[in-house]
Amino acid sequence: MIGEEFESGKSIDHLAEQFGVKTVTILSNLKKYLEDGNSLDSPAILAASELSERKIDEVYASMKKVGPELLKPIYEDLDKTVDYNELRILQLAYLAENAS
Repeated sequence: MIGEEFESGKSIDHLAEQFGVKTVTILSNLKKYLEDGNSLDSPAILAASELSERKIDEVYASMKKVGPELLKPIYEDLDKTVDYNELRILQLAYLAENAS
C-alpha cells in the first residue's frame, strides 16, 4: 500500500506523516515493495535526501565498490561522513535504479 501511494506521487515525508510513522519505516516498506518485484521512481526517492549531488555520487561509488546491501561497510568506506538515514534513502534509490 505504501509503495502504491509513493508511486502515485506522494513524498516519503508525506507518507510518514500520513501513516504516523518515522521516515525509516517508510523506507523499509518501500524497500520490501521493491524486493517484491515492483519498481520505484529513483528521482522521487532522492528528493528525500538532503545531500549534495557530489556527495550522492560519492555514496553511489561506495555502494558500487562495497555493495549496496549492507549499510555499515558503506558508512565506514565513507569515513562515517554520511549518517544512516541518508544512507537508507540512497540505498533505496540505488536499488531502484539498478533493479532488473
